Amino acid sequence: MSRTPRLISIAVLLLGLASCRSTPVVVQMGSPIDRYDHNRSCEVTATAINRGNRTPIDEELYVLCAESVPCDHDDPTCCSTTIAISGSRPAADGWCDAQLMPVFTGVRLPLSEEAGACGRSDRGDLVAYLARGPFARHGVAAGAIEGDRIQAGRDYQPALEVLASEEVLLHDTPELDRLLKARRFKTTTFVDDSRYPLASFTGVVALHHLDFWFVLYRLPSQERFSRLVVVPESADSQDLRTKTPAGRRPR
Repeated sequence: MSRTPRLISIAVLLLGLASCRSTPVVVQMGSPIDRYDHNRSCEVTATAINRGNRTPIDEELYVLCAESVPCDHDDPTCCSTTIAISGSRPAADGWCDAQLMPVFTGVRLPLSEEAGACGRSDRGDLVAYLARGPFARHGVAAGAIEGDRIQAGRDYQPALEVLASEEVLLHDTPELDRLLKARRFKTTTFVDDSRYPLASFTGVVALHHLDFWFVLYRLPSQERFSRLVVVPESADSQDLRTKTPAGRRPR
C-alpha cells in the first residue's frame, strides 16, 4: 500500500474515533416554573414578601407588577414585592424596576419521607412533580391535576434511592460521579446555574433518569451533598463542544 492511501485510512479512522467520543453535556437550570427546587406543599415565610405574613409561593408571585397598581395588603403579588432603583425618575411605562421573588437553594437531602407541617413529605411532593412529566411546567405550584404518583414512584425508584441515601451523599464529587456511572446513570458535572455562581458550591453532580436531571449540590462546610434541584430533560442540556441543544447537532 502506498503512503498516501495509508494516511487517508488513518485520517478516516481518527475522524471516526473523534465522532464516537462522548461530549460533556451542560445541564441548564431552567426557569422557576420548570425546575423543582422546593416542596410546593409548604408555606414560606419571608419578611420581604407580603409584610412577613405566611405566604404560599405560587405562579402569581412571578408575574410582573406595575408600581402604579393599587395594592391589597393581603396580596403577595403587588407592591410589597417591588423594588425601585434609588435616585431614578418614575418610569414612563409605570412598571417597577425590579421585584422580589424567591430563589430556592434546593430540596434538602437526604430526601425525607416526613411531611412535618407541609401537606406532603419532600419525597412525596417530588414524586408528584415527576408524575406530571417534563412538560407540565408546575415547579412553583403543584396545581389541581395530578399524574400517576404510584407509577412514578416505581419508575424513578433508582434515583429516589440515591437521593435518600446518606451513605451515597457522603462521597466527594469524583467518587459520587463514579458511583452513579457504576449504577448505569448518565451523569455530568457541568451545570449552568443561573441562580448562583457555581463557586458558591463545593461540589455539583447531575444524574439523568428517564425524563429529568437530578442536580445534587454540596454546600461549603457540609460533609455531604445536601441540596437537590430537578430539571426537566426538555430544558436540559447543550453540547459543550458545538454549543447546540443535545441531539440537534448540525449535519
